[in-house]
Amino acid sequence: MAEEHELPVAEVYRGVEIYGFQSPDRVAEARRQIDAVIAMAGARRLCEFACDAANAPEARLLAKNKALASLEKRQRTLIDVDRLSAATIGCDRISTELGRLIGAHQAECSGGGWPDAWLPHPAHRR
Repeated sequence: MAEEHELPVAEVYRGVEIYGFQSPDRVAEARRQIDAVIAMAGARRLCEFACDAANAPEARLLAKNKALASLEKRQRTLIDVDRLSAATIGCDRISTELGRLIGAHQAECSGGGWPDAWLPHPAHRR
């Protein structure tokens, strides 16, 4: 069984948990992206944002949840829900390292691994 690790919460911004172990600039960028997602409309646009590994994981999860909430079962699905789910594996605050690597691969993250800015500093790992 894969070991789980948990990122601490640095703060809660507009109801969204911002992960710890990030620079003040990175936290500011996550806040800006959260504001952008809140203002965003359209499941397709939200899905594209959530599937882009260059975006902050906190904002990506918000975009994923907002996109999924906007779907109506009686309407034709305008987004690829499977791709959305696969591309956001490992964005959660509590996840396995394998989940983070799978998420990075599914999101076609360059370098084949999760962006260093989203990984806890090695000294903070369990």
